[in-house]
Amino acid sequence: MLARTAEYLFWTGRYLERAESTARQLDVTYHRLLEVTPAEESDAWSDVLVAVGLEDEYEKTGFPRSAAPVSEFLVMGPGNRGSIVASVAQARDNARGVREHLAMELWEALNTLHLNLAARDLAYDLAMQPFELYGFVRSGIQGVIGCATETWSREDAWRFFMLGLLLERAEMSVRTLRV
Repeated sequence: MLARTAEYLFWTGRYLERAESTARQLDVTYHRLLEVTPAEESDAWSDVLVAVGLEDEYEKTGFPRSAAPVSEFLVMGPGNRGSIVASVAQARDNARGVREHLAMELWEALNTLHLNLAARDLAYDLAMQPFELYGFVRSGIQGVIGCATETWSREDAWRFFMLGLLLERAEMSVRTLRV
């Protein structure tokens, strides 16, 4: 296997896990904030930014640490390569470069997720029903990973994909535990 192919597969897995973990963190925080005082809200959003590893990038924006700006930054933030939209797009771009190593169902699931995410009115979803958007992202990525698990033969391509996915999961877990 070419090093470029291994790298693309590794980063495909990593970007997918990053997007799912970010959606999960946002969903948990959204539901957690239903039971906290307004004074605790800023701390909760700071925790999310630390957990996803984007606290320094968010500081550069100058926006307050509240639900709307943090959610927008983490879901579709322009210039934020760690946003959900950017992560799904990067995963798709990497997968497109190595389609010959992917099961057809895996490519179709990832491409469909990317297209469906791009077709959504994300600003409206964040304002009116963020929990539904987070669920959509999580279930879409879980479908892609399920396709990978069920249709891909256990060869080097699968191993590099899973290595990226599991490394990102471990890193996110460590940051979450630190918070």
